Amino acid sequence: MITLGPLVVPLGPLLALAALLLTSWAVRRVSAPHEREAADAALWWSTAVGLLAARAGHVLLNLPAYHGPWLDLLDIRDGGFEVWAGVLAGSAFLVWRVRRHLVHSRRVVLAAAGGGLLVWAVAGFIASALQPRSVQGLSEVAVRLQPLDDPSAPWTTLAELQAASGGRPIIVNLWATWCPPCRAEMPVLERAQRDHPQVLIMLVNQGEPEGLVRGFLARERLQLQQLWLDPTSALGRTLGSSALPTTVVFDAQGRRIKTHVGALTEASLNLMVRSVQAP
Repeated sequence: MITLGPLVVPLGPLLALAALLLTSWAVRRVSAPHEREAADAALWWSTAVGLLAARAGHVLLNLPAYHGPWLDLLDIRDGGFEVWAGVLAGSAFLVWRVRRHLVHSRRVVLAAAGGGLLVWAVAGFIASALQPRSVQGLSEVAVRLQPLDDPSAPWTTLAELQAASGGRPIIVNLWATWCPPCRAEMPVLERAQRDHPQVLIMLVNQGEPEGLVRGFLARERLQLQQLWLDPTSALGRTLGSSALPTTVVFDAQGRRIKTHVGALTEASLNLMVRSVQAP
């Protein structure tokens, strides 16, 4: 993730766009002059086909999670793309398009496209390796949280909460009242708490006073449970949160298995719940 003021831009799509622009420049340079437009068009059309296939592959593989409105299938905020499906479909389309529309530049265009894929893969690997390490288990999280529903109760850690809940998986949502995407996802979290009692879904406010949080919940008429206060935002720093909202998933063994930055959709939260359910 790259943070630009209040905006958080996923690094993966930025690297993919950079690789695509570099490949487009290379294709125009190496193609025969009279085939440059057709070669560039083949590259961009194959990218579009790849993106559609990657999204379709994700939806088909996780179809039970998409039981809401059909527009959820198009809501890419859940980050749902199957890279292998996109690469296969885009590559096949590019080969077909090049064979159909190019004569003198087929090999160099395919070579440039392959080089672009390689650059994207290597850049992604390096960026992932350079990311700072974040905690990978509940046992590493020593931050103590204050329960909003009972301010007189002792402050507790995530590990203690999991033990007290019978070892249920935990989904931790970090949020604040000033954050528009946080406010937008509240109804999704409210329904999930009601529909999935087998998972402990916690909402941990970051850095705001109790009165402000209570006032917001009263105005919005939200019937949320498992509301917690983290007055110094220590949990966000510990979990490596770069922006709000951030949602982190821990399985029944306390292992961190998924992190989602940005607003949750019905489908993305359903996928999180499915990922920690016992087979």
